Parts: sequence; structure tokens; C-alpha cells
Amino acid sequence: MFGFFRRKSTKKNTEENDSAKDEMIDQVISQLFAKDENRDINVQVAKQMIQARYKVEHILLKKYLYEDTKLFLDTITKENSMYTLYKTVIESECGIFPYSCSQFNVKTKKSDELILVSALLPEPEAEPLCRRLYFVCNKNYEKAMCFTVEKGMNGDFLCCWDGKRHLNMGQADEIAVSENGGQNMGCNDEEISRIIKLYQSINNRE
Repeated sequence: MFGFFRRKSTKKNTEENDSAKDEMIDQVISQLFAKDENRDINVQVAKQMIQARYKVEHILLKKYLYEDTKLFLDTITKENSMYTLYKTVIESECGIFPYSCSQFNVKTKKSDELILVSALLPEPEAEPLCRRLYFVCNKNYEKAMCFTVEKGMNGDFLCCWDGKRHLNMGQADEIAVSENGGQNMGCNDEEISRIIKLYQSINNRE
């Protein structure tokens, strides 16, 4: 099952995203380790960790979703699969993994027309890492889209990727977080309803 997650992203994709996020990462790292005695070592590891998480959320998940939507959704909805994906990629690239299994929560909602898989993630350390992910497709596993709730400078924002375009959908809904590591409490019905309406609206315009 996990062999599906171990396929490498292309060098081109990685290079295209590296320059775009380097400045953001440097700003966050300097704040996190401003007074740390081992700052040089810790900064490098933390930078690698943030880059690896970015790679999972903004490159690999979308890549797998469009390569084989049914296989991808069937895989990530199995117990601990999302946790295993993050752990495999981040540990392999920076040697550490700071999250626990309980910080990942994946659920599936199905209707007569749609399949929606939501994923709650650990508290993001930097912009634009994700708090929540939504994968939506029709009942035949066609017309898949990925919606991301991303950490921003002035509040979280909601984006959509339909396989061709990256769309900014505006401010994300505010959802309470727990005091245990800042992880998400859950996706609320209002946000899920908004995701479904956006999915339908984008499809209807095509």
C-alpha cells in the first residue's frame, strides 16, 4: 500500500517550488530559533522539515490525486495512511518527524453524487503550510479537486487546485483548535458545505 506514496516527484516540480518558498521559510526559522544556542544546526533541520512538509501538501498529494484518483483516495482513507505518508517523506528528507499519529484525522463523506475526503493536519509552522485538506470528486472518481486551508499572514486562506489551475477562494472559515499542540478539532459542517458548493460551481463553469 505504501509503495504508492514512495514514488518520487519530478526534479522540475521541486525546483519550481523551492525558490518560491525559501524567503518565507527563512523568516519563520529566524523567529523560531532567534535565541537558540544551537541555532545553526536547528535552523537547517527545521528548514528541511518545513520544505518536506510543503512538498507533501503542495506537490505529492496533488500529483497522486490526479494520477489515480480512486487508488489515492482508497489509500489515504485507510487507518494511519496520511500519517505514514508524512512520516515517510519528512523523515527521509530531514531525519526527524515532530508529529504524532493523533494529530492526523482523515474522514470520508459520500452522497449520491460526490465523494469528499477531509484531512485534519498538525498545526502548520509556516505560511503556506496546510491546516486542512479536502479532496472532492464525483461518484465515478472523476473531476477531482483538491482544496487547501493554508496558514496566512493575516488569517488562513482557502485555495483550490483542479488539475489545471490554482485558485484563491478567499479567507478560510475560523475553526477552533485544541490546546494539545494546537492541532485542529475538526472540520465543521459549514466549511464542508462551502467546499461542496465551490466544487459544484467550478464544475458548472466548465
